[in-house]
Amino acid sequence: MLKKFYQATVLLLLITLVGSFSSLPVTSADNSRRVEDQKPKVESTDLNTRSNGEVSYGGFVGAYIRDSNNATESNVTIGGRFTTMDGDPIADSELEVSLWKGGGQRTFVGTWYTGENGHFTITFKYTADFPSGNVTVNVTAPPQPLGGFGGATKLYNVSVYVRTFNEVVVHSADREIPSFENNPIINVTNRLEYDNGSLVTQEPLQVNVSLFNQTEFLEYKSVNITEGETDFSFSLNESSNGIYSINSSLWLDRPPNNITFDSPWVIGAEAFLTKDNESAGLMLSNGSDTFEVINASRVLLYTADPATANRSGQVVTIQGRHLNTSGGAAVGIPLNLTLSPSEGPPWLYESEKANNTYSNFTINDSGYFTWKISVNASYEVGSYHISADDNISERCITDALTLRVQSSLDIRDVLLPPKRIKVGETWHLSGMVVDPVDNSSVTVAIDVFFNVNYSAFTTLVNETFFTEAEITDNVSSSNVLVTINVSGQFYLEERFTDVISCYNYVIGSVDVGNRAYVWYDSVNTVFQGENTSISVEPNTTLLILFNLTDDFNRTFSGQINVSIALESFTLSYPNQSSIEFNVSEGGDIEVEFPLFHENVTITILIEEGTGGGDNEWFSLPLSMTIVIGVLGIIGSVGTVGFFVFSREGVQAQKRTLGELLVEIKGQLNSATRYELLKLTKDALELVGVHFEIEWKVDWTPREFFLKLIKSRKSYSFEEILKEIYPHYEEALFSEKSNWREHLMVVYNKLSQLNEKLMEKEEKSA
Repeated sequence: MLKKFYQATVLLLLITLVGSFSSLPVTSADNSRRVEDQKPKVESTDLNTRSNGEVSYGGFVGAYIRDSNNATESNVTIGGRFTTMDGDPIADSELEVSLWKGGGQRTFVGTWYTGENGHFTITFKYTADFPSGNVTVNVTAPPQPLGGFGGATKLYNVSVYVRTFNEVVVHSADREIPSFENNPIINVTNRLEYDNGSLVTQEPLQVNVSLFNQTEFLEYKSVNITEGETDFSFSLNESSNGIYSINSSLWLDRPPNNITFDSPWVIGAEAFLTKDNESAGLMLSNGSDTFEVINASRVLLYTADPATANRSGQVVTIQGRHLNTSGGAAVGIPLNLTLSPSEGPPWLYESEKANNTYSNFTINDSGYFTWKISVNASYEVGSYHISADDNISERCITDALTLRVQSSLDIRDVLLPPKRIKVGETWHLSGMVVDPVDNSSVTVAIDVFFNVNYSAFTTLVNETFFTEAEITDNVSSSNVLVTINVSGQFYLEERFTDVISCYNYVIGSVDVGNRAYVWYDSVNTVFQGENTSISVEPNTTLLILFNLTDDFNRTFSGQINVSIALESFTLSYPNQSSIEFNVSEGGDIEVEFPLFHENVTITILIEEGTGGGDNEWFSLPLSMTIVIGVLGIIGSVGTVGFFVFSREGVQAQKRTLGELLVEIKGQLNSATRYELLKLTKDALELVGVHFEIEWKVDWTPREFFLKLIKSRKSYSFEEILKEIYPHYEEALFSEKSNWREHLMVVYNKLSQLNEKLMEKEEKSA
């Protein structure tokens, strides 16, 4: 019965053309682009995928031409609905799109998926890399497990047209070309390209080129194109003022051209295809360019140096050439060079004839000259316009240059803040920012940075500045490097400058802090830190050393109160629950506790006390719990950690790293924090064995991981170890409830490391 149901169930893929393909842009006789709406009639039939796998599809359903404007890409959009023969939608089904062409050429486009109701929209760019000609867009649903027949398929026939573009470029056409008596030569390049920008390399090819003045025909020639490109020239024999044009025409369907393509559809300048795929219009491709001819003298300018100069006496060299109306050197003809600010009255330098030598420059027999400008403090900061002209022609063609005069910055007389400062206090900074050329004042925004990575503040200063800011927790660390950054535009003498920068100007360093600490450690047990839980052997005398320091590692005198909570036994200080210590300069005190009972907890709370000196530094409440007779993990708040373990217990079990990981995985969601940390620590010790590192009892986690990373065998090992370390510390020391999540990350990273170690052992074997 189930088999009959599968056999009776077939798939139906209905695809409709949602967005039509792009209309046909063509090239007109003047080589400009325009769009003509030549859309073929859409004909399609429904598609049925039968149980025998046969597919029926409609005929010609669309037309498309690549956008030929700079070979850009155009979108093709197809939409439809994927259902069973009963009309039930097939959601989240994969659809593959491919392009097919004769000869078995196939181009995979991509994969799409149907929506909740079986609908889909497929959009992709038809690039110049996709084939042209008669192309089939194939939309396929992969085979479905409903009886063994093939998946549903929909096909579209698409005509992708190839076009040619005839491009004519007059060299230096963007500059006016003077008409000289020596008949100048106008150089031209003619290129023939496909719509994807590649050259038409078919040979022989021939273009017909004509020269016009306005509408008057002047000259005609035929030019052969080699490898899609050719250069030729025209001589202006008797030219006059006016606009000249050069036109090039390439007949696509006449000898010797007869261009052939992979497909028979070629669109020229005035040609298009009918719905019956027959050509119409003129099968040619035109190109043109224009230039202007003016009978005039000419001055050409350029700089031999960068067009930006400081006011520190830098010399800028201006070079050029002065030509008369005949195109020869303008020797002896007065030439005016003008240098003027972008705003304000010009500075005018006029030539003085004296043996072909002019005020600040000399014109040689070929018309060339050099002018040196010394930019000094008298130049205001800003942009200057440089131009040249003569007085012999009403139509003098001249060039123009822009000279940018800028300054630099100098930060002076900076008063450093206090060498030590507390978080929450106000930090003061003063100094000067000036132009070092003339010591003039500037108005500029400065950024003050601590350690160059945290911006303390930004302020606007005018010459002498005095600013202040509150030190926040973001800079709560010692030995902070303080720098000033200046960058941007500013005003000098009412003129706006270019961008000037002064980066990482170091003004000094400052110690930033907010706390004093009471540290404690032991002669016979390794531990330190806040809220510490440690384990010691029974019948042990625990000697604790207290040390008072601040953020800057300075010791000081003061007073602390130590409260002791006892369980099950009496200390050597009977009938006392609180002990008061006076700490002398140097900050050290010693307390000795004989510990002789098992499973007894001692809690020591160090309350707030006052430090000595000019500033009142306060210690935070610190506490420590001592558990006698239990071997386990020691943790601390912050980045300082430590361990007291019984290594004999670990070595006796002799489990492999893989076995430990299996046990950890089984207890990740149920075991206590201590149990999981103990298993994880055992696994890490085995990792150390692989790297020939033995985890010593007095090592902190940081020391152990540094040893592992330094002894790594490959880059991948190092990366995994670096990723394990922060999560292991979070699981060990964090007071938050998410420690189990961090242990999960540690387990996953250890599993990756175990796999790589096993691969390495297999390769070694």
